[in-house]
Amino acid sequence: MAAGCAFRRALLGGALALGAAPLGAQQPARRLTQAEAQYEPRPRGIAMCAACTLFVRPNLCKQVEGEVAPDGWCKLFDMVD
Repeated sequence: MAAGCAFRRALLGGALALGAAPLGAQQPARRLTQAEAQYEPRPRGIAMCAACTLFVRPNLCKQVEGEVAPDGWCKLFDMVD
């Protein structure tokens, strides 16, 4: 058991020394461009940025680069519950 624990510590120490993220840490996801997200500045029915879980008021998105309109829409739309 102790040898396995020492190995994990050495592996983690080596990764940190190289500037790598700790094991289990998630790298931030790359945000999509508006073209990649198929963003449109108009809603699709009731589907619009302002009703999406990814929308950050007043005009940003957690997954799409740049400003978005509250009444815009993209393929990542996820309706707020």
